[in-house]
Amino acid sequence: MHIKKFYPKDVRFFKVLATAGNIRSADANKIDISDTRLKNMIKDYLIKEVSYVNPKHKEVESCKIYCFTDKGKQFINKKYRINRTQSHAPIRHNCKVAKAICSLQKREIDTIKPEWEIRDQMKEAIENLRD
Repeated sequence: MHIKKFYPKDVRFFKVLATAGNIRSADANKIDISDTRLKNMIKDYLIKEVSYVNPKHKEVESCKIYCFTDKGKQFINKKYRINRTQSHAPIRHNCKVAKAICSLQKREIDTIKPEWEIRDQMKEAIENLRD
């Protein structure tokens, strides 16, 4: 592996990526993940770079967008017990989510909850109200 040690900033990045599904390099940089670190995560097959086609221009956008590989999902599940990730298919939406998350303070980022967890909590609250 190219990465020998993982730091709290890496855990934060993995949590954001699992919650959002995709992230732009500019947003990863905001949470202290350098482009070199992203490249090493790619070399270790934890994440992959994907192209984003802008529907307005039918051209590939110049920004780099990342998502988990299957190996990356297994890694975060085993090492950090992050057992579910957002689908990486709706890239545009996911990048907006990641951008919003990365604009928060680090202590706020550490408390984020994924959409499916909030949805489950809302369903449970509704069921409790029905009872």
